[in-house]
Amino acid sequence: MMHIWPVRIPRPATENLCCDSPFLTGQRVLDALFPCAQGGTVYIPGAISKFSNSDVIIYVGCGERGNEMAEVLMEFPQPIMKRTCLIANTSNMPVAACEVSIYTGITISEYFRDQGKNVTLLADSTSCWAEALRENSGFPVYLGSKLASFYEQRNGSLSIIGVVSPPGGDFSDPVTSCTLGIVQYFLSVNIPLLYSNYSTALDEYHEKYRPGFPQLRTKMKQLLSNYDDLKQFVQLVGKTALNDHEKIILDVASLVEEDFLQQNAYSSYDQFCPLWKTEYLMKGFMDFYGESQAIISQGYSWAKVKGFSADTWSALRNMKFETPDDEDIVSAKLVQLTLRAEHDLRSAKSSRYMLHAG
Repeated sequence: MMHIWPVRIPRPATENLCCDSPFLTGQRVLDALFPCAQGGTVYIPGAISKFSNSDVIIYVGCGERGNEMAEVLMEFPQPIMKRTCLIANTSNMPVAACEVSIYTGITISEYFRDQGKNVTLLADSTSCWAEALRENSGFPVYLGSKLASFYEQRNGSLSIIGVVSPPGGDFSDPVTSCTLGIVQYFLSVNIPLLYSNYSTALDEYHEKYRPGFPQLRTKMKQLLSNYDDLKQFVQLVGKTALNDHEKIILDVASLVEEDFLQQNAYSSYDQFCPLWKTEYLMKGFMDFYGESQAIISQGYSWAKVKGFSADTWSALRNMKFETPDDEDIVSAKLVQLTLRAEHDLRSAKSSRYMLHAG
């Protein structure tokens, strides 16, 4: 099936298809709260997980150190390497080679995409690519169109993930600012800058295969947003100044932060979290949050409810420890844990030792 194709010319396509299925990374914080579409464009100032629902992975090391490519070979497990193509272009190679390596990667990606495969292209990093352009003629006036020609070559299911390294964390850097104007998905450790324009586009997919998932995502994002506001308030006046409803937000969001958003990359149960497990975890936390708010609205004290629901907290924390080997078995266990948590919370409300607030 070998054929020759110029790397600087995009492969022809009859039409551009809409992005309608999620690009799954196995990271709960991304798949649940900031989803990316398969066939979309992503910009990250760092690295992304090597787990994804792709058939082929093309990794372009553009202008990186030689030992970084060696680390990729050492760290990627054998099953992933069997579907991975590495394009090594280290920093000691000519500028022309650095510039063309990106186009080589995307041409290979389009080749596999034309065979009906889901392809992920990781370009690390486009900042080094732009540096190669600058060595030729300074930052050219056509920098924006150059970057756009790279990111917007994706059609069908070719997901382009570009890694940008802003010098000194300066997001006004020409490469960074031009990239932000092109991509639809931006991952950053600077939370206020993080965004995804694919959430609405994927709602139809989730409603079809996982009804209720968009609502869970909206509720959890609202909870975490309120939590962020309350943390600043607590730093000024202390937790005792909060009412019970606000204390619930603070406590449950802390639970979500520690046992949902954080993942242990070195464990078999948490290094990769499929979407179905992510959904069960979200449902468990948000059901507990909603039930707690309902109980407090009836006049009960959160301090006493929290004291009586110690087993519930433990059950919620234990949900993530289920290894996602068999979906049916693990799903049944997670459902039982959720039902047990709700039962314990309602039993605490009906306890004769429970006193109303006041």
